[in-house]
Amino acid sequence: MVPKACSEGSIMSYIVFDLETTGLDPKWNLPLQAAMNASELMVAAEGARIAGYLAAAQVMIWPPRDTAGLAAKTEIVALINQRGEAGDPVEMQAAIRHVAAEAAWLKFLSPETRERLKFDWSEIV
Repeated sequence: MVPKACSEGSIMSYIVFDLETTGLDPKWNLPLQAAMNASELMVAAEGARIAGYLAAAQVMIWPPRDTAGLAAKTEIVALINQRGEAGDPVEMQAAIRHVAAEAAWLKFLSPETRERLKFDWSEIV
């Protein structure tokens, strides 16, 4: 019997199945099941991180309608800077910076407004 934590056909499901068919005491399966749960948690955390960066890209790509919209973009910059300090992948941070720099709405701003609109990005190392 394959536990619900394993997808059918995964290498872990075969290992668990093999352990169950050998007649080993179930307590020996606990470390293996904990490792499976930890790897699933890591996959879920990576998925949540990607979803967060996609949401940030959506915020940065749409034009601000008012000062609240511009404030939201400034908050996104601060969050991306904070995530950079936390060790998020540089590629994800760079993607948001690129979206912010190349957003179509920037081209419609007057040169004076564009000069005032400077996001305070932290340095990517």
